[in-house]
Amino acid sequence: MRATMPASFKLIRQTMLTINTTSPTFYWYITGSALGVTDYRVTYSDTEEFTANVETVTTTNTNADVNSPLSEGSTYWWYVELSYDNGSTWESPSTTWKFSVDAGASAVMPLVGSPANGVTISDNSPVLSWYLPTQSESTLSYEVEVADNPEFANVEVYDNISQLNAQVSELEEGEYYWRVRSKADGSTSSYSNTGNFKVGDGVTSVEDEEMPLTYDIDQNYPNPFNPTTTINYAIPEANYVSIKIYNMLGQEVKTLVNKDVKAGRHTIEWRGENNYGQKVSSGTYIYRITARRIYPSEKDDTLEVNFSKDNLSAVGWPHN
Repeated sequence: MRATMPASFKLIRQTMLTINTTSPTFYWYITGSALGVTDYRVTYSDTEEFTANVETVTTTNTNADVNSPLSEGSTYWWYVELSYDNGSTWESPSTTWKFSVDAGASAVMPLVGSPANGVTISDNSPVLSWYLPTQSESTLSYEVEVADNPEFANVEVYDNISQLNAQVSELEEGEYYWRVRSKADGSTSSYSNTGNFKVGDGVTSVEDEEMPLTYDIDQNYPNPFNPTTTINYAIPEANYVSIKIYNMLGQEVKTLVNKDVKAGRHTIEWRGENNYGQKVSSGTYIYRITARRIYPSEKDDTLEVNFSKDNLSAVGWPHN
């Protein structure tokens, strides 16, 4: 019997974490039997898409050291594959995990917040927002690049930014790509992962609107946000839809939608309030869309089909 894939693996614990060494050891485990497994291969990179600075380590153990010291303030993504024939072929990769390296006084590689994931916005002067996975002892400034192509040719540069967001101006309709890096005295970080979004006119006639084929919900924009964020969702048929906000303990915070909704694309706003009209605390929240439809079956019974999808949203309020 072949072993199952490394279903999950960890560096200390299974969360997004910051480590205090530039020479960590990767650890993972297998659920099920490891009979027949001869080798493991760890792949890691400081790019989320594994398009640059990709390193691999092959081992017969369920742990592996990095090839060379990692960069302070950078975030890394990694996964494990296994082989049954001494490395001639490799099975499908495991789940991808990520971690950040403590920055000390160095610059920190930011991570994209919003807009991202191809979201369409009607504002042609959007605010781009990002966050730091770990803190630096130095005061940081930021440089943002915006382009209409993923290769970042002919970029528009916004420099000397002191906060975790920047407003870009007068974009034409179309698709855009953006990334950001930070600067400290004596160091500059790698660029963040790439965010992409589309600028539209925000007005679509019923005749021209393309009916969605699947249930979906977009990443909210802006994210992080203060005080209001917008959530776009799509349903392919009339249905009873529920969209709720939860805190990280799984407790319901706010019900945004709980009604029958027509097929099509829809927009809802969250003003950072709970069900009692009170402002929620700064932090990370989950919003969940659930749709249910009852279908008749061949046996004159009913078939209940459920759709559910979660996304993360961060709220940031001014501090006194």
